[in-house]
Amino acid sequence: MVEFALSQGKSDIFVVHADRHAERVGADAIEQAALEAGANVLGVQSFSYSQQGVLAAIPGIASSFLAYGADTIFVTSGSDGALPWLADLLPEHGIDRATAQFISLQRLDAQSGTLSLKGLQGAWFATPAPVLAQQFNRRYGEAYGSQPNLIASLAYDGIAAIGALVAEGKSNALRADALTQPAGFAGVNGPFRLLSNGTNERGLAVAQVENNQVIVIDPAPTSFGSAGF
Repeated sequence: MVEFALSQGKSDIFVVHADRHAERVGADAIEQAALEAGANVLGVQSFSYSQQGVLAAIPGIASSFLAYGADTIFVTSGSDGALPWLADLLPEHGIDRATAQFISLQRLDAQSGTLSLKGLQGAWFATPAPVLAQQFNRRYGEAYGSQPNLIASLAYDGIAAIGALVAEGKSNALRADALTQPAGFAGVNGPFRLLSNGTNERGLAVAQVENNQVIVIDPAPTSFGSAGF
């Protein structure tokens, strides 16, 4: 997301996160990505993980964003957290949605109603390739008669990665050296690879919210090289 922002002329970032572990990790990841890509993190501001905490912090967040002269605001919170308040109230405190790019670290299509928030029109987020996701959802629905949880595809890919290595005749299919092959694997939602530090990389599309709908503005890559399955 940072590299895409840079490609669109957005290089001065302000990061906003709730004061809890998952979002602190997300904020650190944004800062690291900015460092590697050559973007500028002008400021980072946290808030207490509560409705009262985010509402109290919004005036200060907006004031700092404007004072730093940032052009991009990265938010780590999701639809079930502070995101709706940040999206709706930051513009009321002087952040112009026409010039300030709103980027969510979490998917904006995860909960119904989020896409209709006025403050999220024009916002960017990363998402699996829609066509691949639809194909997996259809197959899952045909097999089980219901729609899958958003993380069901991750479980599927984990088992399929091992199966692909076994099919290739690799006796070390359950070992880290095989599972962390640089080429990664072709998952049901796009390419992914497991890293030796316990994290992972996924090939995702960049989407924008337009008129309450998800529009892909940068397609997902199809591989990291030669795919595993």
